[in-house]
Amino acid sequence: MKKHPAPSKNPLIDAREGNLQALYNLSFSQPREAYKWLLVAYDFGHKKAAQDMADLEECNSEFKYDDDGITMMGIHFELAESYLRGLNGLPINLKRARKYLEQFLDGPHSTLADLDPLLKHLNADAKMMVEKCVLDHPFRALKRRVDRIQHLAKLNREGAQVPVIILENEIERMREELAAVVEAAITSRS
Repeated sequence: MKKHPAPSKNPLIDAREGNLQALYNLSFSQPREAYKWLLVAYDFGHKKAAQDMADLEECNSEFKYDDDGITMMGIHFELAESYLRGLNGLPINLKRARKYLEQFLDGPHSTLADLDPLLKHLNADAKMMVEKCVLDHPFRALKRRVDRIQHLAKLNREGAQVPVIILENEIERMREELAAVVEAAITSRS
């Protein structure tokens, strides 16, 4: 049996110092943790972490078959919370928190209710940033849905024959998201 190189014993330190191999080696036992800390290393300026993340996305089944986006959404939410609250040794950084919060909200299964428990633990500045992300959320969700419908239409043009029920479901969800955009616009005017 092939033995894998030693994984990171302290991912925060390895992320700060750019010890990408130790972080990548976490992927053999904890692929989500490896990916999360590679993102942190990237945030700390170690741009070569992007290649390791791409390798994980391509080769690790947890990412390769993450068609519904749940794994990535979970990682983005964890990092958003860590940067919002200063958890896991990370500094409070609202700019980075917003990036990960937007990526979470852009996930196909995110809901605003997911944020309720988080809001209870935030300071005023962090709450204000989260609320701004939430206001922008319906617009991003609608754009994501339109992009998906365009992608499915392209597949059909290329001969893939996407089932009609899938297209109908996407169009119905787009109508719901459009209603949310209209409601957000009306609410913001009053």
